[in-house]
Formats: sequence, structure tokens, C-alpha cells
Amino acid sequence: MNIRELQSALEYSREQLFQAEKQLDATTEPELIDAAIFEQKAWEARCKFYNRKLREALKVNKRYEVSGLFILEIDAENMRGAREKAERIIRDSGIYGIVIQVEEARCNE
Repeated sequence: MNIRELQSALEYSREQLFQAEKQLDATTEPELIDAAIFEQKAWEARCKFYNRKLREALKVNKRYEVSGLFILEIDAENMRGAREKAERIIRDSGIYGIVIQVEEARCNE
């Protein structure tokens, strides 16, 4: 696979992981919880695989952990939508993070 194909596969896998996480959160039937967990784990494994292959293709030899506080301004219809979109952006960027607070942004005009 070339770099563009790897990036596309990683993006698709991340979106499917997000959907699998939402499905697991919404699953209430005991018989289906195990299946939802397995699906989530499978997409996590795919994401790790494509991340590794992409790093290899880009010949990235070192890995650094960078931490900090970040504020994102998100366009959304409501606070819940803003939270979900922010969580997806953070996750898709390869950032481990937790959304703590969502509030309406103030305009600085």
C-alpha cells in the first residue's frame, strides 16, 4: 500500500472504531455486548496496524509524547454534537484526551 492508501485506511478504521464505540455504549442486550466489544477491539487492532505501517512508510524512527491543554472551537448544532465532534477530532488526530467541558464560545469581534 502506498502512503495515501494507508492514510485512507487509517482514517476509515478510526471512523469505524468511533462507530463501534458508539454501538458498544448503546448496546443493552447482554448477548450483544460481547460482540460489540470484539468489534471495537478489532477496529482498535486495525488502527494500530495502519499507524505502524504508516510510520514505517514515512520512515519515522522516533516517537515523542507531547502533552498540554488544548481548547477547540467546534461548529455544531448543540453541546452534545460539539462534544462528539471534538472527541472524534482528538481521537482521529492520534491524541489521547478526554473532553471535560463544553460551553458556548464567545465572539471576539
